[in-house]
Amino acid sequence: MSYGRLCTLFYDTDKPAPPPKELDFYTRFLGSASAAGTILEPMCGSGRFLVPLLRLGYDVHGFDRSASMIDACTNRLRSAGHPPNRVQVAGLTEYNAAAVFDRAIIPAGSFSLLAEDQDVQTSLHRLRGLLKPGGQLCLEICTLGDSAPSAGEGQRSLAIGEGKTIVLTTKSHWDAERSVEVVACTYQVIRKGEILTKESERIEVRLWRVADFKMLVPAFGLRVVDCNEGDFGDSRAALTLTPSMA
Repeated sequence: MSYGRLCTLFYDTDKPAPPPKELDFYTRFLGSASAAGTILEPMCGSGRFLVPLLRLGYDVHGFDRSASMIDACTNRLRSAGHPPNRVQVAGLTEYNAAAVFDRAIIPAGSFSLLAEDQDVQTSLHRLRGLLKPGGQLCLEICTLGDSAPSAGEGQRSLAIGEGKTIVLTTKSHWDAERSVEVVACTYQVIRKGEILTKESERIEVRLWRVADFKMLVPAFGLRVVDCNEGDFGDSRAALTLTPSMA
């Protein structure tokens, strides 16, 4: 899955800025900009967190496998007066890092877009290798509550100017065997009842029990040093990880 152009447009229209509470959480995790060192944001999307952190003085670099998201991110960077080469199109396994980092963040539950066991394992191994000794990674996972998500359909629409509306239609089901919510998404740009363009994609979101995730990470040279559950709603947990001692 790689977010396309209409998905990026809907996402940026719906979520143009990070929630203040969540941005504050990550600035507290990072500490002062002068002492935070170099910071990596894997799965940075269109820069909803990355660009505000740059404005606050943090030295942040990022990547995302979606070319549409990185295009939007580079536009944000240019508008804010930052060089676009701070970000690149890449997945975790392809990311070309010139150095390792003091801190890394994966906000907004994005890590849960890695739905397959092999992708999760490969990514944790890669993230471990991108951190300096003593470095820290804070990532959010989407969590499984007392009951599994139910199948459902939904629709949302947003005005995008010039008399146009972007409409997102979703249909979801729960894959209990993989603990994954599968969502079929259709995006349509409409003006005066006419569909101007359309895009479809399938999104998979891995839902975790926090105890299971904590048990998983030591196998990849990481240990949990902090866990915040419910800070951003009942459906996510933020875990701080650091490389284990050799």
